[in-house]
Amino acid sequence: MLKSSEEESSNFNAEIEGGEHQEEFNRLDIIINYAGYEGVPLFSNLKLSFCKGDKILITGRSGSGKSTLLSYILNLQKPEDGAIILNNKTIIKNINTKSYFEFFSYVEQSPYFEDLTLDELIIGFEEEYDRDYLDLVKQTVAIPVALPPDVVSNLMTIGEGGNKLSGGQKQRIAIARALY
Repeated sequence: MLKSSEEESSNFNAEIEGGEHQEEFNRLDIIINYAGYEGVPLFSNLKLSFCKGDKILITGRSGSGKSTLLSYILNLQKPEDGAIILNNKTIIKNINTKSYFEFFSYVEQSPYFEDLTLDELIIGFEEEYDRDYLDLVKQTVAIPVALPPDVVSNLMTIGEGGNKLSGGQKQRIAIARALY
């Protein structure tokens, strides 16, 4: 089931760049037909539209296509039948995915992490960052009580692939990274 809140439907004030193509991000529309596993229809003429401020919750049983739908929305997968439309124009295949991805926060089912400290994982390698906001994000997802003290204080790294952490601990870090 897809639920969308249209509390704010004003335009994005940002740009997407891809090759010689440059657009303001005003509206994203998705039209998908997808046969799914063993040819069982998963999406049949599914039409979605997103604008700034929309809050989207995608729920469904296992195998219902939630991750597939997200991969289309995030432009990680191109629809075989259908289109991803930006500002009433079909997205050009050479769109800069990194610039496009800056408009979304997404937490993967199984996040993968390099062997870095907690702060490096959340903020990346930014030299300047908002320490108060970083601390607020960590508190919001209960990192100080859920992770080992040496990880929280950045005295140790989390291990390649996050192998020093449980799945739930990795999810908290991934959520913090998405919020930051």
